Amino acid sequence: MPIESKPAKLAPVPSWGTPYRVKDGDDWLSVASKFRVGVQSLIKHNFDTLNTNEVNWYLRTRVGCVTPGPKGWNWKFSSRANPGIIYIPETPGLPEITMQTYTFAIATLSWIDPRTGLPEVDEGGDPGDAIFRTSILANKGYRFANFLEAFISTVNASTGPIPMGNVGYTRDCGIYRAPSFLDFPSYTYPIKLFTPAYTDEGVEFRQIVGARTQSAELAAGKLGPAGPVAGAIAQNLFPFPPIWSDLKLTIRYDGTYTGDLGAYSLFPSLTYYENSSIPCFVPGASEPCQAFEKKFGYNGMPNHKHWMNEGKGWGAQRGPSPCEGNPWGATKPDAAAIFGEPQPDPNDVARRPTTYPPQPWLPPRE
Repeated sequence: MPIESKPAKLAPVPSWGTPYRVKDGDDWLSVASKFRVGVQSLIKHNFDTLNTNEVNWYLRTRVGCVTPGPKGWNWKFSSRANPGIIYIPETPGLPEITMQTYTFAIATLSWIDPRTGLPEVDEGGDPGDAIFRTSILANKGYRFANFLEAFISTVNASTGPIPMGNVGYTRDCGIYRAPSFLDFPSYTYPIKLFTPAYTDEGVEFRQIVGARTQSAELAAGKLGPAGPVAGAIAQNLFPFPPIWSDLKLTIRYDGTYTGDLGAYSLFPSLTYYENSSIPCFVPGASEPCQAFEKKFGYNGMPNHKHWMNEGKGWGAQRGPSPCEGNPWGATKPDAAAIFGEPQPDPNDVARRPTTYPPQPWLPPRE
């Protein structure tokens, strides 16, 4: 069965446009070409979203589609659809675009619930149902943010959208982290940024980021001549395991996308966001803001003891999400973070382009 997600906020039925009854052989591209409109604009006019899973939900519940596509991932148009109506925006003329770049972003915010009573918490708790891009990239209000943003370019042709080979991650893609207890920086693990994978329908992008608190050992390390010894002892007495998340973003050639929260650690709590179509405005800002909608929330409190006291946050990643272990296989007391070693900047490990608009970029070969 096609994968569906009910939108958090339902789009109204279009109040304007020409009703069109779909039939066997129709698809988004053929209908868009027939009426000389852009595929992306046609989909968004009907459902106010480009999230493929949400589009599938509307196709079944609103258009009445009952026939899965060849691979079973999406609903397709057919004469059996009831009522089978979509709406054509009234923009006659040449096709809206011949070449298009699609850029989408997804993110997770990992945060420590104040109810844990830990000395290091995020006072605001759950970041909420909607958040600005600037807040995600702000390095405050959470333990860390995993921000995955990528783009592809296509050319519209009579045979369908054709990929141009211009794909990459944007410069803002990466990890953003707030200071830990006593304002010490967390220890960051090398970003796992995967080479984009091409499929028949689009391009898949994937990023794994993570960090661990090192406040205890860094604080102890400042105790004069005994600092290095005290720091090493503290590292073994307070071995906070890594916290991490694994994101995958698929951008399709027709201008739709699917975000996927692949995996995440037992602790702390986590909120997953995707691009929002909700307009937002920040007074005094020089550029329009970008809003993100909450799609999923995870409560990490019940697993805090498993993660910390029982040591299940260490070792190789295993089990379904929330996962035990971690993607780096870091083991207690974390040989990859020996006390006193310089801490790496994850943005130097696999940094994005510094130019904007973003240029095509791929991770370095391992």
